[in-house]
Amino acid sequence: MQKLSIVPLVSRFLPGLLVLATAVIPVALSAYDYSYMQLFLAMVLIDVCIFPTIQYLRLREVRLPVLSLICLAYALQFAMPIFTREPKQSASYDYVYLTDTEIIPALLMCIFGVVLLQMGYHLAKQGGVRGFLPTVNLSLGLNRIEAFCICAIALSFVLRGAQAMIFSREDQQFASITSFLENQVLVAIGLLGWMVYSGRGKLWHKVLLYGTVGAVSLARGFSTTMLELMLVPLIILFITKWVYARRIPIFGILLVGLIILFLSPAKVQVRSAMERDAVSNDAVEVADQWVRQSVDYWVGAFTGERNLADSTLEATSRADLIHQLAYVYSMAPNVVPYYYGSSYSYFLVALVPRAIWPNKPIVTDTTVKFEVEYGLTSEEGALQTSIGPTLIGEGFINFGVFGALVVMFLQGIVLACLEQVFAKRNAAGMSVFLSLFVYLLNGIGGSAVVMFGGIIQSLVGGCLLLWIFSGRRQSMFVFEPWKLRTGPKSAVPVAGLVLSRWRAGTGS
Repeated sequence: MQKLSIVPLVSRFLPGLLVLATAVIPVALSAYDYSYMQLFLAMVLIDVCIFPTIQYLRLREVRLPVLSLICLAYALQFAMPIFTREPKQSASYDYVYLTDTEIIPALLMCIFGVVLLQMGYHLAKQGGVRGFLPTVNLSLGLNRIEAFCICAIALSFVLRGAQAMIFSREDQQFASITSFLENQVLVAIGLLGWMVYSGRGKLWHKVLLYGTVGAVSLARGFSTTMLELMLVPLIILFITKWVYARRIPIFGILLVGLIILFLSPAKVQVRSAMERDAVSNDAVEVADQWVRQSVDYWVGAFTGERNLADSTLEATSRADLIHQLAYVYSMAPNVVPYYYGSSYSYFLVALVPRAIWPNKPIVTDTTVKFEVEYGLTSEEGALQTSIGPTLIGEGFINFGVFGALVVMFLQGIVLACLEQVFAKRNAAGMSVFLSLFVYLLNGIGGSAVVMFGGIIQSLVGGCLLLWIFSGRRQSMFVFEPWKLRTGPKSAVPVAGLVLSRWRAGTGS
């Protein structure tokens, strides 16, 4: 494990190393059929995305690294594929190969979009958002937290079995409720992580924490064949260790990466076998088949039966969003007209619970429309898989480049507001926020209505459950308008603020 106490020293040299890498790597790799301009812009995007993490580590901050994690997710999904993937996008029946004409504008949109995201986040922070918004106030004793965690863990496994046996796909209102209750196990992981890594926990808390993370990860991953769901409990574990123990679990992150690389190539075959009823939905049987096929796949790769380089493509395909954005850029508005805001219409009904309105529109309807109209899949294929437009791409398909940049700016503001309300006062509120924030890291590749449509309901509902468990006659929310900034407003614009912080981080 790497202690955060030594990281600020490393972060002083990291900006210089990034500048050097930005200058050297494009020149070195351009000799191997890479586009120099694509490589250069991808490195610039990585630099912009790593900047919040450098600041977080240099200042030794103890808050939840919301902005850092979101920006790192953008680097992973929009910059790294330039180095690891071919410049092509999978469409309904073939691959569409892309050139600098499509990819370079997409990279520029991402660079300016991430900068605006950071500006929106800091603008909301500097603009006194803490005085305009309430803050969740949840004070639970250790005994209450233990009771909540045990109940949430037990309930999650009961509901996982009951949901598959009792509720059909048409019972959307009931499935939403059970999914919400089942998701409370992630809140329990956050609370257990707080107890263990802050030194308040005992040995049985640690055993319960690691046992729950392992069991939930395996149950969710092998029962759905979705690696994203398998990763969620692990990511919560890593973030809680980062925040409370001041340690970055480098070994754990590398181990998870190897597991993803190992399981990814056989995922499609296992999922197809489940659809043909060749493999049951039982998690144990799925796990057995998945591991067996993965072993066979990699044995073939290392013995020369398969191309080893091609074997890693499946593991990286889900993290390739830049080529999809470039493909969308080539299609709108010449082939597919702009939507002019129609894909955001679900926000008008998002706050209405499905239990009250059973026939409420499905949140994924706009995603299905997008993937079919843009030729990414057929109408039949849309029933089996979901391809989101990405948050920045959705802004583009609605209002062009202007829409893409505005969406990124608003995303930063929304993240700052959600953090202020739910993750500022105590570990309980932060655990509720973290249980949903982890979905946002992968959600940047989806749609805004899918990502944010039900998050307010889930956040408030999760806080309400903890408030009930607290057994205290206290307000769930605290409003502190006296914390508004009363001093003279700074004349330094947000761009200048970001630049000044970068200079401070480099020591220049």
